[in-house]
Amino acid sequence: MQNMFENDAPESMTVLIDVSHRHKKEVKKSGLTSTIKIKLIRIILSTGEIEVLATFLLDETIFSTDDFNHLYSLRWGVETFFSKVKGRLALENFTGKSVESIYQDFWSTIFISNLETIMIEDVEKNMSANTIPDRKNQKINKSVSFNAIKNMAFEIIFNEPDKNKIINKLTRLFIMNQ
Repeated sequence: MQNMFENDAPESMTVLIDVSHRHKKEVKKSGLTSTIKIKLIRIILSTGEIEVLATFLLDETIFSTDDFNHLYSLRWGVETFFSKVKGRLALENFTGKSVESIYQDFWSTIFISNLETIMIEDVEKNMSANTIPDRKNQKINKSVSFNAIKNMAFEIIFNEPDKNKIINKLTRLFIMNQ
């Protein structure tokens, strides 16, 4: 399987994967098969980087390698968002151990991420409009903005009667930490 990352590797290959020796007894007891068949698909990104995808969709006449290449490019934004969410969730620091507390942590992280997107949009547009030509557009440090909004969420939503005061405070913080 490692050879899929070599320059002369095939576009795809079907392989059999055996259940690890450690789990064979459990798999046999459950009546499951101890071997699965998957298709590995080699995709070369626009950067030249090689990605290898694994799928159970084995029929090349229905799902060609080009189909997977296209689907992978469509999913990239979703994948990077989930990567960001996983980092923001700090999986080792859930506020509790129950399923309910993990759901709450997850959905509050999604909510704060969405709130952040809304709050920084205008700030970034203004920063871009004021950028000197031939200079790179300035971007807000997303870690700073996310944590600032997270730490001020109750104040933003419930406590402060003057929401503009909070938004101005956050905007200054965003601009300082680009």
